[in-house]
Amino acid sequence: MIRALLVALFLALPHGAAQASVHNDVTAQTIRIQERDRSYLLYVPANVEPKAPVLVLLHGSGDSGARMREKTARAFEPIAQANGFLVVYPDGFGNHWNDCRAKDDFSARKENIDDEAFILAIGDRLARDYGSDPNALVVLGYSNGGQMAMRMGLMHPDRVRAITAISASMPTPENMICTPSQRPVPAMVINGTADRVNPFRGGEVRLGNATRGDVLSSEATARYFARRDGLDTVSFSGSVAPPAPSRISAVELASWGPVDAPRVVHVTLHNGGHTIPSKTAPMPWYTGERNNVLSLPLAIWDFFADALRPRPAPAVAEVPKAAPAAPRPVASIPAAGLVPAALRPGDGVQVEN
Repeated sequence: MIRALLVALFLALPHGAAQASVHNDVTAQTIRIQERDRSYLLYVPANVEPKAPVLVLLHGSGDSGARMREKTARAFEPIAQANGFLVVYPDGFGNHWNDCRAKDDFSARKENIDDEAFILAIGDRLARDYGSDPNALVVLGYSNGGQMAMRMGLMHPDRVRAITAISASMPTPENMICTPSQRPVPAMVINGTADRVNPFRGGEVRLGNATRGDVLSSEATARYFARRDGLDTVSFSGSVAPPAPSRISAVELASWGPVDAPRVVHVTLHNGGHTIPSKTAPMPWYTGERNNVLSLPLAIWDFFADALRPRPAPAVAEVPKAAPAAPRPVASIPAAGLVPAALRPGDGVQVEN
C-alpha cells in the first residue's frame, strides 16, 4: 500500500482505470430522515460487485454533494467502475454537517440534525437496491466533511470500516461533544502545513469571523487514531519531493501498523493549504496553495481496500512452559520492495525505519 501511495502521488488516475469508461452519470436521490427529505448524488458502475462497499464523499462547509464531486475531479468514479463499488455524494443540512466540535454554530448543530442516521440510511437503502454491504461503508470528508467522517468512524466502527479526513483535525477534549465507540477505525489524515483554516500544528479553527473551537495538530490526530488501535510506533516514514512545477514543496508520509496494510496513515503536504489533493479540482483562492501535481484518489482507495479486507487472527505460537518467551523481532522495512526505484533514498525520498 505504501508503494501505491508513493506512486499515486503523481498520478491523475489509477493504472488500468484511466482508460475505463464511466458507466453513466450520477443520479439525484432523496431519503426521508427526521421528517425531512435529505438528498444525495449516487454513482453506480456498470457491474456492482456482490456485497460491494460504498464510498461516501462528504463536502466542506457551505458546499454540496455536487460541489464535492467537482472538487474531487470525479476521480473516484473510474476507480469505482474498475472495482465495482458505489459512490455517494450526500448533501449536508444547510450545506453543513453536524460533526463532533462543540463550537459549531451551523444550523445542522442548532437543529441537532442526525447526520449519522442519514449516512447509515443511505447504506441500508443501497444494500436493498444494489446488494451492497451495509456494513462496508468507507467515508472520505473534506474540512467540515472531514470532521463528519471522523464522527462516523468514531461512532460507528461496526459499519464504517475506514475514514479519510482532509483538511480536518480532531477536536481537543474541551471542544469534543462525541463519546466514541471503544472499537478502533482505520484512518488516513491529510493536511497542509500552510492551512489557514485548520491549523496544521493545532489551535483554533476559524472560517472568516466564525470560530469552530480548537483542534489537535495533524500529527496528534493521526496518533490519536493509531493509539485507539493499540499502535504507538510509526512503522514507515518517508518523504517525496514532487517534480516542478509543484506548489507543494514536499509530501511526507507516516504510517502505523503493517507496512503492506497500515491501519493509520498521516500525509503532510508541505506548503499545502486548505485544499483537496488533486491536479484538476477547482478550489477557491482563499483556501491557500492547491497542488497542481499531486493526486491521491488511487492511494486513498488502496487504503480503504486494505481496511475492507478481513483482518487475520494473530498466530499464537505454543511456547514450552520452561522456556522464556522469545523477544518480538523488530520489523524492518524492505524499502527497495516498497518504494519505486525512482523514489528510493538518494533520489528525493528518505525512508526511515
